[in-house]
Formats: sequence, structure tokens, C-alpha cells
Amino acid sequence: MSSLLLFYELIRLALGTQDRLSKIPNSDEWQKIYDLATSQSIVGVCYAGLQKLSRDQQPERSLLLEWKGTAARIQKRNEEMDEYTSKGLRFFRENGFPCQILKGQGVAKLYGKLSVLRTSGDIDLWVAGGKEKLFQLSRSTTGKIKGWNNYHILFPGIYDGDVEAHIRPSRLYNPFKDKQFRKFCSQHIPQDGCADSPSLEFNRVYILLHCFNHFCGHGIGLRQIMDYYFVLKSSFEADPSQTYKQDTIVWIKKLGLLRFASAMMWLYQEVFGMDRQWQLCPPDEKEGKYLLREIMLTGNMGKYDSRYSWRKYTTPFKRFVFNQKKNIKLLSHYPEEVFWNPIYNIFRYFYTRIK
Repeated sequence: MSSLLLFYELIRLALGTQDRLSKIPNSDEWQKIYDLATSQSIVGVCYAGLQKLSRDQQPERSLLLEWKGTAARIQKRNEEMDEYTSKGLRFFRENGFPCQILKGQGVAKLYGKLSVLRTSGDIDLWVAGGKEKLFQLSRSTTGKIKGWNNYHILFPGIYDGDVEAHIRPSRLYNPFKDKQFRKFCSQHIPQDGCADSPSLEFNRVYILLHCFNHFCGHGIGLRQIMDYYFVLKSSFEADPSQTYKQDTIVWIKKLGLLRFASAMMWLYQEVFGMDRQWQLCPPDEKEGKYLLREIMLTGNMGKYDSRYSWRKYTTPFKRFVFNQKKNIKLLSHYPEEVFWNPIYNIFRYFYTRIK
């Protein structure tokens, strides 16, 4: 059995969809599994699976200690990020902006006992109130407007990174589909006294779109894919009658995401061992295999993709040309993204220079 298949088994063991490994990995296989977990940013979650094994089935002491140390650092970072996220929510709310956590620490809460072992990312908040008011707040608190585009503004100083204050949660390159997404978001805008995190109804569409955007961008890892797994798991647990599925699928179709959703369902079934009752739509094996292959090639955020090196393209124009060449591989899978991507990015380039 290959290290890759054992890696998938360890994921299922961590998630509780498999009760044991079919084979105990040797030292070389354990190292490859750890490297795979690292590249996919799920070392902490995989450590939870490791803990279910008896000591004689676990890796040798040096790797086990390294794994344990990494998991401890992830847990400590999660504690810090929870505090920073709460600080960010207070900052905007005290300045009169209703807001909620987008993905990140908000979705982590759906992991249950595994939440402390989810590798944290940046802090993204959906901040209601409008772009101009956010510009005013940014000028009054930082003296400048930093890193803004047509859907978010960066706010430094809340923690050791920039908080992304989203005017709206995300975007689609296709303006007609994007208009539909804006309509969907209008039904879920944060209000005074709202919960810290958006509803499952919102996340069933938004987190899927977030995964899709990363997949069609620099790349996506199993960390983001796992987020949506827990959104679907939590949705079923909250409503076992599955009445939520019909409305969710309506919006997924309106946004042109059904093919991607079907690929995700296959991946969840084959890799995560997802209960079929949790699935939103029938799985697509062909698209699922393509999605999984790309995930394993690119790693988290595309950082491990040896086929491309987008960081060496130092000017906006060079990055633009590189991205168009890279996106050709998506043409037979998601042609609308390939067509509208250059149009959208040219528009965004000039739009953000008007202010």
C-alpha cells in the first residue's frame, strides 16, 4: 500500500470514519505521511488520528516528538488567533460596524474536539457599513488605506498580520454569476447583535465558493477542503431531515458551482469517508479525481506546486500573463473562469487605482 493511501487512512482515522489503519507504516512511510500532512496543512488533525494508535504502531520517537511539537504549536496558535479574532470583532463593533468571522476561526468551531488542531490562517471579517465608512475608519486609525480591492480592505495593528475587512465575502469572475452571489449575500448581511460566525445556510454556499476560488487561483490544500466537510457534517447534524439541501443546491447552480460541488462530494466519499447522507449532490468521479490530483500536486495555497513558480513574477503584468497561461488547464473543466478571469483582473487593476 502506498504512503498516499495510508495518509488518506490516517485522515479518516482522525475524522472517525475509519477505526484503524489497514497496515502499520514503516519509518519511511511515516515520514512521507508527515510530509504530506505538512504540505496540506493538516498536521494537527492527522496527529489526532495518530493518537488513536497504540505506541507500537506509531512512528519512531524522533518523528513522533516532532509531530507532537508541531501539534502543540498549532494548538497554541489557535488560542492566540481566537483572542485576536475576538479583538477584531470588538474593534469594528465598537466603531459601529456589525461584523462576523469569515471562514478561519469561525469554521474551526465546527471541528468539535479537533478545532484546536486545525491549522489557523488569516483573520477575515465580514464588516457591514459600506466601503466609504471603512475607508474613513482606516484613515482615522492607521492614517492610510492599505491593500484594498473591490471586496476587502486591510487593517493592520490588531494582531501580527493584517485583518481583512470584507465589504462583501468574496467574488466570482463572471459578472452575471457575481450578481447572483451579491443577491445571496444580501440575505445574510451582519446586523447589530448578530452571532460571531455566519449561519450554516450561508457557509454551505460561501465556503464552497471559497474553495473554488482557491482551486482556480494559486491552488488549494486539504485544509480548506476539510473546512467544508465540517460545514456539511454540522448541517446534517443540525437538520437530519436534510431540508436544507434543496435551497443550497439552488444557489450552487445559480453560481455555476454544481460541477465543482460534485467533484468535492466524490473526494469526501473516497478520501474522507464521508457519510453519503451528508452529501449535497451525486459525486462526479472524473472531476473528483482531477480535483484530488491537483490538490495533492499544489499543496496548501499552491505553495508546493513544482510545476509553477508564480512568486518569481515580480510585476503585475508578468503575474497576469503567467496566471492566464496557468489557467489554460482549467479550460475543459471550468471554461467560464478561464474566460472571465482576465477581464475581471484588468477591471480590478484600474478600479483600485481610481481611489
